[in-house]
Amino acid sequence: MRALRRLRALLRQLPLNRGRSDSEQLSLHYRRIFILPTRYGLFMALVAGLVWLGGVNYTNNMVLLLSFLLVGLLVISIHHTFNNLHRLQVHAGPAQPVFAGQPLRFPVTVHDPAGRERPAITVDGGEGLQTADIPPGESAQWWLTVPTRERGWRPLPRFRIQTRFPTGLFIAWALPSLQQRSLVYPAPELGNVPPPPRGQEGRQGDRHGEGDDDFHGLRRYQVGDPKGHIAWKRLARGEERVYTKQFAGASGAPRWLDERQLDPALGLEERLSRLCRWIIDLDNGGHPYGLRLGRVQIAPGRGEAHRHACLRALALHGQESSP
Repeated sequence: MRALRRLRALLRQLPLNRGRSDSEQLSLHYRRIFILPTRYGLFMALVAGLVWLGGVNYTNNMVLLLSFLLVGLLVISIHHTFNNLHRLQVHAGPAQPVFAGQPLRFPVTVHDPAGRERPAITVDGGEGLQTADIPPGESAQWWLTVPTRERGWRPLPRFRIQTRFPTGLFIAWALPSLQQRSLVYPAPELGNVPPPPRGQEGRQGDRHGEGDDDFHGLRRYQVGDPKGHIAWKRLARGEERVYTKQFAGASGAPRWLDERQLDPALGLEERLSRLCRWIIDLDNGGHPYGLRLGRVQIAPGRGEAHRHACLRALALHGQESSP
């Protein structure tokens, strides 16, 4: 039994060296496809063997003919099942970046370049088997779900593409490994943690703006606004909404998110998680902000591209940053 378990483990590892690709696309040629009988195929082979033995024992040509027909069905099934995968082209696209703990979804496209129908092509996408028919010369797309736990680059793992068409007596499969990966941002800190005040000078800059700059107007209160800027008189008059005073000099000043501003007692991942929370909150509020993280300094800005640049710096901090 121990020898049998070792043999099974060895057989499971054999395909891993035949599906590698240095690009985002590969073709399933004969060296990348493996085929074995299913339990129904094994039962059919056993029946064919027993029928053949009966025909030989009783010298019955009709029984022998039946056994040959069963063997012929097995051989034809091998041919059609194998060819249902042969020459298919598999392509993987990039997944949208997510935060740690959220699943990545890689789009995988399977194309038929041979101009013939490919029925019952199945892909194991991490959330169960997904089956589709590929029309002649066309493509089908699957979404592969990959769980994430840590920040950084997350490569697309091997996945299984298989078919049992047409008889279900044999299963052919391939384990392609494509060069595709996606970025995982740090998980944002939970809870309400106000970001640092506006300006490079921190709270001192805010007090200066409040005392020396001209009053500019009111806007809705947003998380992180200094308490000294809240329009307390409006609250005292019974208004339900909370407003913040804006001053001409301080309203447009950017906020700098600096790792050195955080509590040194926090671990690295906790600091990155808090910076991530601040970036999300400031971006949602439309505030300009900059980032200082180790040797990386990103000038203040706003918008989707700026948000991605800051989150990318957090994700790759202390790791390989090549694209």
